[in-house]
Amino acid sequence: MKFNKTLLFILGFLISVSCSKDDNASDDSRQLLIGKWRQTGSVMPSSGESYTANYCESQTIFEYLNNGELIRNLSYGETPCSTHINQASFEKKGNIITITSSEVYYKLKIITLNSTTLKYEMFYDSQFGTVDDSDKVIDIFTRVNE
Repeated sequence: MKFNKTLLFILGFLISVSCSKDDNASDDSRQLLIGKWRQTGSVMPSSGESYTANYCESQTIFEYLNNGELIRNLSYGETPCSTHINQASFEKKGNIITITSSEVYYKLKIITLNSTTLKYEMFYDSQFGTVDDSDKVIDIFTRVNE
């Protein structure tokens, strides 16, 4: 009987340790995302073509905040750049980021996330539905150090 109680205690301890490790890994990964990211380019996986962001595109900044808010400062066109700022919320589960606002609903698959680089591929857009493989683009961002 004492052996069974000891075995149950050890099993319970191992399960709680393994769960908290997973939670910490997820938290660490989410913490990597927090901060400002500048768009630097993109890649079309279907063709292998890569693009360097032009001056205006390189002014696009996504700021992921600790409270789950995302501030998207979009810049596009030619000089003088057109800009659009909107706020959204984001949720990160595993390697999926979901972005939601009154204007957009996107699902992004993270390809790379480390202290300096964020690469993701949009696979769902509320306006167009599931993105076809031939239309997928990997967007590349570099962390903005302040």
